[in-house]
Amino acid sequence: QEHEDYIRQEIEAALQRIDGGSYGYCEETGNPIGIKRLLAVPYARYCIKVQEFKEQERKRLMAMR
Repeated sequence: QEHEDYIRQEIEAALQRIDGGSYGYCEETGNPIGIKRLLAVPYARYCIKVQEFKEQERKRLMAMR
């Protein structure tokens, strides 16, 4: 249920980005996300480089706990 709620929120945020004209662009860098990534994850907020960095950072912080 928690994962479903998260996905639902991400889809809603993606719809808002479509309405606002920012869909398909990385929220961090402003660069295009890329069609392959958007086809795989239509609600993606970040380009693959930023997403990978964020995941590595999250793992590093989790390991420090």
